Amino acid sequence: MATKQMDLISVLILTDGAENVSRLQHIFAAEKRYTIRFASNFQDAHKILAQDAFKLIIIDDQFRDLSPLDAIRKLAVQSPHLPIVALADEKAVTYVRDAMLAGARAFTLKPLNESELFSTLNQLVEIESLRQDSLISKGSAATPRNQIILLLSPKGGAGCTMLAVNLALMLRQKTNAKVALVDGHGCLGDLETVLNLQAQFTASDVLAQGMGMDIDLIKGMMTEHKSGVHVLVSSRNVEENYGARIDNFEKMLAYIQGEYEYTVVDGGAINDEQTSVALSLADKVLLVVTPEMTALQRTSLFLKAADANDFPRQKLFLIVNREGVKGGIPTEDISRHLNTQVLVAIPEDSGLITYSLNRGIPLMTSDPGSAVARRIEKLARQLIPAKKAAAQPQKGLLGRLTTIIQGGVA
Repeated sequence: MATKQMDLISVLILTDGAENVSRLQHIFAAEKRYTIRFASNFQDAHKILAQDAFKLIIIDDQFRDLSPLDAIRKLAVQSPHLPIVALADEKAVTYVRDAMLAGARAFTLKPLNESELFSTLNQLVEIESLRQDSLISKGSAATPRNQIILLLSPKGGAGCTMLAVNLALMLRQKTNAKVALVDGHGCLGDLETVLNLQAQFTASDVLAQGMGMDIDLIKGMMTEHKSGVHVLVSSRNVEENYGARIDNFEKMLAYIQGEYEYTVVDGGAINDEQTSVALSLADKVLLVVTPEMTALQRTSLFLKAADANDFPRQKLFLIVNREGVKGGIPTEDISRHLNTQVLVAIPEDSGLITYSLNRGIPLMTSDPGSAVARRIEKLARQLIPAKKAAAQPQKGLLGRLTTIIQGGVA
């Protein structure tokens, strides 16, 4: 029986300089699965993309007529279906962050490592194929697609974990949909503790599977909370995370998004690689700020960086946590200073929240009638697509009372 010929993967590379071109030609020469074409400036790249079909774009950190970040922004809008890989100097941490905000789906550090480069490219091709298959299987574009919701704060200690946990539970309760809760920290996250779970596997076990990863394996390594939310906790120590590749994390999130209607990600620090990937994939980013000047300043800087890199503002939603704390900045002043409307403000109740976290019982279960739980319920309702919310069956008095009793769970 004749073997089916493997489809060629066409790659457009934007770079300037004979040395860069020579090095990349040498790297790709041994990979017969790939065909490459070079452009030394954005205008040429624009024309080439209009004429030929490509599967990937690689953008070097230096070439003619346009800054690399501007090129990433423009190409991410022009060809959103084409994954962009940014090439960066190993010390260019800020550039890598800005490239991901601008629309790059992955990055590879220079000097280039051949196996690392092709592992990244192969993963991106597979992920994009999964996305396309998912879109086809879901049929009409009018059907609300599965969402990735990232909770993120430019400053630590803002309460992202508490909000992520309770939001996931509330989405599950309100929609009865499949909900996944993923720890976006590279290691040492808190989901296992605050949910009082004893997880047999962590994210590092999933990421270590590499090319052998699939949704059945991922689901088998998740831990089911009694609420029905499926949880993937982070690595328990730094050493476990050393072997984890960032392109595997992107692949994992793509699989989870295809299976679960809501994937809530508890984001780590903004410069955490996994959080950067979640930021680029998220449908909604809940930016959590507390009413203090340091948090306000860092959030302002984040928003400026996002605007400078054309990150879609429609994906960003401002959440104020600990509203009304003694000596805190009023919510209206936060909104005015950041020039951003506050979606929901969560009231201060440190005692209740600390008690909930220490017991490992979410507020949605322990204190559904509390002011904090009611605000998180309000947040959840605003994240549920209208079509899905309207599909909820109408309940009689007994059903509504049951919802009130159980359903402050958020």
